[in-house]
Amino acid sequence: ALEIAAYIIVCVLWTFGCSLSRSSPRHGYTATVAGFSIYIMVVGTLESFGKKSSSEVVFQRMQEQFAGAVIYVTVEMLLWRKSARTIVDEQQIKILTAIKDSIVEATEP
Repeated sequence: ALEIAAYIIVCVLWTFGCSLSRSSPRHGYTATVAGFSIYIMVVGTLESFGKKSSSEVVFQRMQEQFAGAVIYVTVEMLLWRKSARTIVDEQQIKILTAIKDSIVEATEP
């Protein structure tokens, strides 16, 4: 019971801390995902049917998350270095410029 109470306190404090960063334009999405991810990690004891302790499940999930992040970054940096972000940004600028020009043309006397 004490272990469950400790997890609840940690989860609530973590979520509170993450909620303070949700309005950040740069880190808002990361804070939101981090805020609910802790619950996904802690719920593991329900899936293991008592075969593992909560701390074992949380540590295993942390290892899996870290391995996934390392693999993703490695693939992104080594195999697919060219990102579509610049193409998307250029297209978005073209579209917004066309919209602006259309509005200017429509409102001219």
